[in-house]
Amino acid sequence: MITFKYKIKNPCGIHARPAGHLASLAKKYDGCTILVNKGDGSSRDCNASNILSIMGEQFKCGEDITFKIISKDGLSEKDIKNELFNLLERHF
Repeated sequence: MITFKYKIKNPCGIHARPAGHLASLAKKYDGCTILVNKGDGSSRDCNASNILSIMGEQFKCGEDITFKIISKDGLSEKDIKNELFNLLERHF
């Protein structure tokens, strides 16, 4: 399992478009679970492959969010983290 934090830079927070990109990336890896929550511990883990769960957390600009990448079938968690981080930099 890999865990890392990311500060949301998008002035609108995580709205439908970035949540959709995140969900698409998470669905791409069948043998892997990507969880996300507010970095301050005030929210539950939500599955990043579910766009409604992501939007329901109402992640806002300036908030730290925590990602957990859990690989079940040997997928490289570091490669998934790098792809996720690249997505975050482009769309968040």
